[in-house]
Amino acid sequence: MLKASNVYLYDLATGHVTVMSRIHPDTSTGRFAGATGVLFFSGKTISTNPFTVQTDIAGEICLANE
Repeated sequence: MLKASNVYLYDLATGHVTVMSRIHPDTSTGRFAGATGVLFFSGKTISTNPFTVQTDIAGEICLANE
């Protein structure tokens, strides 16, 4: 399981969302144990009931065993 800390930015007026996720190597498990890196999510709200966003993902995951 990949564990990360997230910073969220949301523009209520436009529905745009941005998230930056820093991967935690000490708490990630399985194939992601020891992994490092950062992921970036960018997108827009597509529904408010239920709250749903559609995003693109970019970034890098560096696995410990590669």
